[in-house]
Amino acid sequence: MVGLDDLRVGAEAADDLARRIQLAMLRIGNLVQDHDICELDRVRQQVHQRAVVGGGLIAWRWSALLTATRNEELAYASGLDPRQEQLILTVCLAIMVAVAIKVVGVLLIAAMLIIPAAAVRCLARTPKVMAAIAAGIRSVAAILGLQGAYLFDTPAVPSVVCVATLIFTVLNADGSRWRDTG
Repeated sequence: MVGLDDLRVGAEAADDLARRIQLAMLRIGNLVQDHDICELDRVRQQVHQRAVVGGGLIAWRWSALLTATRNEELAYASGLDPRQEQLILTVCLAIMVAVAIKVVGVLLIAAMLIIPAAAVRCLARTPKVMAAIAAGIRSVAAILGLQGAYLFDTPAVPSVVCVATLIFTVLNADGSRWRDTG
């Protein structure tokens, strides 16, 4: 006969398993997960609001952020406080990453921050051009990754990361194209 203690242990194990699955989805992300439409609309609205605020702040402070990031002495000479500019950049990045992790997961966020920027390093002459091309690569990787996931019945997030990595590999196949940016 099953006792109350056995039922409690089974319920705790099932609860622990559910928490682990939720944590795994947070780490990996699930772009095509079934959600309630109202919840999706609310999350989409939050993402758009934070993207507009963060993107607007970065666009407004672009020159100061770039100067403070590239050369601290030049920032001081220009009348800027590099610590303040670094704080602004860090807060914007933290807000964007925190919201994005909730939506798509840690793997995709980390990959989409690093891989496109590394892929265009050999192509771009200025930081603005680098940011624009990296945004294009992110978009292409997302579209092709989702199409590949649908076509080949693979998980969406790893497919997007694989496409971004493939783009990086193609753009940087010739190691001699790396130029000295320092």
